[in-house]
Amino acid sequence: DGINSQKDSVKVEEARRKMFTTLQQSVHKAYVKTVETITPALSSSKFQEGVLTPDEFVQAGDLLTYKCPTWSWEAGDSAKAASYLPKDKQFLMTRNVPCYQRLKALEDGINSQKDSVKVEEARRKMFTTLQQSVHKAYVKTVETITPALSSSKFQEGVLTPDEFVQAGDLLTYKCPTWSWEAGDSAKAASYLPKDKQFLMTRNVPCYQRLKALEDGINSQKAQVFQEDGEDWIAPGSYGPTDDKIIDASGPSTDIKNTSSTTTTSTQGDDDDDDDGDIPDAETFDQDNLVDEDSATLSKKEEEVDNVLLTRTYDISITYDKYYQTPRVWLFGYDEKRQPLKPEQLFQDISEDHAHKTVTIDSHPHLGIPCAYIHPCRHASVMKKLIERQRAAMEEREKATDTSSLSQKEKETKQKEREDKFHSEQVERYMFLFLKFIAAVIPTIEYDYTMDMDM
Repeated sequence: DGINSQKDSVKVEEARRKMFTTLQQSVHKAYVKTVETITPALSSSKFQEGVLTPDEFVQAGDLLTYKCPTWSWEAGDSAKAASYLPKDKQFLMTRNVPCYQRLKALEDGINSQKDSVKVEEARRKMFTTLQQSVHKAYVKTVETITPALSSSKFQEGVLTPDEFVQAGDLLTYKCPTWSWEAGDSAKAASYLPKDKQFLMTRNVPCYQRLKALEDGINSQKAQVFQEDGEDWIAPGSYGPTDDKIIDASGPSTDIKNTSSTTTTSTQGDDDDDDDGDIPDAETFDQDNLVDEDSATLSKKEEEVDNVLLTRTYDISITYDKYYQTPRVWLFGYDEKRQPLKPEQLFQDISEDHAHKTVTIDSHPHLGIPCAYIHPCRHASVMKKLIERQRAAMEEREKATDTSSLSQKEKETKQKEREDKFHSEQVERYMFLFLKFIAAVIPTIEYDYTMDMDM
């Protein structure tokens, strides 16, 4: 009744939590007391596991009382003495320890701390930065003394440098918005061709912040793929379309060499103006419209179009020798072509990845600060996706009649299929990789014009 009479829901929840905690502690206390009664004290040392025998406890206490005279051994009530400890060394005690302020005062910032949340966040970031610096130094050392991967381990989700180049060649061929770059020759990796150090695509549009997408501010709906009871958001599918669920288990389609979403097509449709595709002015903030730009707007009022200024990104892909996978780098520009600050850039990163798997570092070839997606999980994810591709291939092969073939012919055919699968999937690796990266940067509409089973 007392709980129900509390009007504040926060207090009600707090009271319930305390009641549950008290009950939990009481049960645990009774359990511990029972175990202590029937179980003998530890006799053999297990110090490496972080525990002590009674003798080790006394030994440690002796040194504490010797080094810190404010601490002393106490006997306590002889009727409650533990048989496995000396009668005069039942427990340690220190008295009159000062406490100059309440914890609440410290948390509220009375002691010069204005915001405990910001302080904790600063500590977390400092620890993360330190952790990353140590790991970075370790990785750099390992990369220096370890040769690049030479034999293929594609089925494990990783690539050799040669396979990375092979996959990049198909990407640049099918998607002309991507190109190979040489970068600074002084920073060139010896295990890659000098003119194929990394992949780059520039001026990739990012029409909205991720928060806007999540909140549905623009009321646009994403295309969803469904497989094994799980929904996958189709990368780059955001648009004013109806909700659509597509079965991802269907057969794969051929490669389509279509124009990129990141560029303006100039072939065949220059004269096809569709007024229905022109954005309505009311759907955009005034800050995102070009109001008085003679270079882009007609002088005649009736011919004025809405010109949407948007963020753009330069995206590059390098080969990570340590993790043996591609590594994605992002450098963003605001609507006025000014470089984005880190806090602005993280607005376009999935909240689950920002400041965790996505951090800021100097680009290995360009030498400028970029955000990069940490590749520590790339191999495991790619392995899973490749296994799905293989399962789809095997399912299709089951429909093939091989009853007329001899066992040797079947083995030869199987070997040919395996070789073909390996060759094709190595080439298509980058497309599959970019589809998976879209989960981290879903609103950055880079080009990967190939349909594949996921």
